Amino acid sequence: MNVEEIFLKFANGGQRDYYSFETFILNLLKFHIERQGKKFALVESQRGIGDAYAEDGFDNFKGYTLIDVKFGLHRMPSRVLTEQYIQRFIRLEKQPTFSNVLIINFQTVPQRTVSRMMDEITSLNPELKIAIWGPEEITKLVNKHKTKATEIANNLFSLRLENAVTKEAGDWEKEREEKIDLLKEAYERGQFSMFLGAGVSSSAGMPDWNTLLNSLFVSYLTKEFNQQTNISDEDIKQIVERLNSIDEPSALMAARYLRKGLSKQTTEIKEFTKTITDNLYKLRDTKKSLSSDLITAISNLCMPRRTGAKVRTVITYNFDDLLERQLTLKSIQHHSIYTDNEAFDPDELPIYHVHGFLPEDGKKYEGLEKSTLVFSEEGYHQIYTRYVASVKTS
Repeated sequence: MNVEEIFLKFANGGQRDYYSFETFILNLLKFHIERQGKKFALVESQRGIGDAYAEDGFDNFKGYTLIDVKFGLHRMPSRVLTEQYIQRFIRLEKQPTFSNVLIINFQTVPQRTVSRMMDEITSLNPELKIAIWGPEEITKLVNKHKTKATEIANNLFSLRLENAVTKEAGDWEKEREEKIDLLKEAYERGQFSMFLGAGVSSSAGMPDWNTLLNSLFVSYLTKEFNQQTNISDEDIKQIVERLNSIDEPSALMAARYLRKGLSKQTTEIKEFTKTITDNLYKLRDTKKSLSSDLITAISNLCMPRRTGAKVRTVITYNFDDLLERQLTLKSIQHHSIYTDNEAFDPDELPIYHVHGFLPEDGKKYEGLEKSTLVFSEEGYHQIYTRYVASVKTS
C-alpha cells in the first residue's frame, strides 16, 4: 500500500476518519520511537493538551516531547487556533515538564498560522520548542517504515478496539478533579455556557419523557373513544401499554402519531400545544420543591459577580419555565429565547429553549405561538431546514 492509498483512508474528513488517522499516527510513531530504544506512552489525563509523549525525545527532539495529533487545524482561523493553544499552555505552565511540542495535522497548516502560533506561544515560554508536521513529514515517516505503515493501515479497526480494551483504567477520582478544575477555570474566565437536559426538570418533579408520552396517549384515546361507553380506564391502560411497547424504539414517531390524533387542521398547533402544557404541569410530583437543589445551584451560578457575569448563555432542551422562575426569585435579569431572530439586552442572560417553550402561565410571554415545538420528526426537520437556509444566506 502506497502513501496515497493510506491518505485516502482518511479523506472523507468525518469523525471516524479523525479517530482512524489518530490511531494510524500514534501506532506508527510508537513503532518509530521504540525502534530507537526510547519510551513512548499515551497521555491518560484529560487536562491540557497532547495525545502521547516521548519521555526521552526522539530524532532531533531532545528531552521530554509532547505529541498532539489533530485533523482540522488547517481549517481553523489563525487567531482562534492560536488562542486555543495559548490558553492550554497557560494552564500547563503550572507543570512545565516538557521541552518540545510536536503537533501533527492531516493537511498542511498555513505558514502564517504556524508563525503566529510559534511567536505567541514561545513568548510565554521562550525555551519551549514547537514543531508542526503535515503531509510531507508524515510521508517521510511512512516511507521509512512502509511495511509497518501498511500493516497499521490495514488493521485500524482492531487497533482502535485493542486500545480501548487494553488501556489501563485511570484514577477516576483524579480525572474527575481535573475536569472540575477545567470547568472552574472556564467559569472564572466568563467562558461558560450551560446545556441543560431532562434531569434538571425532573429534580423538581417534572415528568420524564415516557411519563409525558403515556399521559398524551391517554388523552388521545380518551378523545377518540369518549362517545363509547364500553371503553374503561383499564381498557385505556392496556391499550397504552400495548402502544408503548410497539412504539418503544421510536418515541418521536409515537409523538408524531399523537400530534395527528390530538389536533385538527384548523387548530393544530394551539390544541396540540395546550394538551402538552396541561399534561406537563399536571403530572409534576408536587412532593418535590420547584426550587430543587439542582435548579437552585444552577441559578446561583448564573448570579453576576463583581467582575461580571460568569455564565454567558444557557441552552435548555426542556419545555418548562422552572429555571426562569428561580432566576426571577433571585432578581437575575434574563431573557427566554424561543423564536427566530429574538434580541436580548447585553445585561440579560439568554436562555435558549431549543426544543420549544411551554411556560405554565403563557400570559407572561409574548409570541409563544411562534415557538417551534420539537416533539416529532417534523419539528427537527423544520428547525434543521431553517438553520441550513440561514447558513446559505449568511
